[in-house]
Amino acid sequence: MNVDVSAMEMDPEMAKKLFASGAVLVITGAPVGTEFGIDLCNYTIGEKFRGVKMIPPGPHYIWCASCGPYGDVAPRVGFVHYFKSEEVVVREWSQRDEEMQESQADDKELEKKRIRDNLKEFDSFLAPYDYRFYNKWKLLTDKVTESTVERCRPTLGPIRTNVELQSCSDEDRPRGTLHTNNLQQQSTKTIVNESDLLPNLKPVEGI
Repeated sequence: MNVDVSAMEMDPEMAKKLFASGAVLVITGAPVGTEFGIDLCNYTIGEKFRGVKMIPPGPHYIWCASCGPYGDVAPRVGFVHYFKSEEVVVREWSQRDEEMQESQADDKELEKKRIRDNLKEFDSFLAPYDYRFYNKWKLLTDKVTESTVERCRPTLGPIRTNVELQSCSDEDRPRGTLHTNNLQQQSTKTIVNESDLLPNLKPVEGI
């Protein structure tokens, strides 16, 4: 991944065209300090960040990783979307799950239209897509079609860097098999098979 905090230089006229024709990703509620990435670049979310503008058409990978108070970073959770020209995609940050989720607005299409119609007011809160690394990303994804993205999308939607396992209740938690050693004192017990102490965790379906 590329971490580059330097400013991206672009011809003003070209920037205007990309602003008008590019797609927009809006993320609401993401905490300051959260790690964020799109394609080959990753950043740290600041106070004004509300998303990305000037996204070129095609497949793009977006992810976030929640950060703890002591610098610990959670596994990345993201999604792949095939952006179209002038499209607006909205995601909301879930404080409970610490990840991006679909917008919960009653009228999602109206919400997107309002964002597009008032895009200039949002401009200062949207980071520009970094075109310095776009050619490398395009070489990696130029054969990926919209149907490919839909076919390979996980059933539950999010793409996780770590396998999510089903929780195990205390009642179902294994206790191990104990065996009395008659050669020693009657109260001494040893574990026959240590693997019996491990819970039988299974991956969550649809990931």
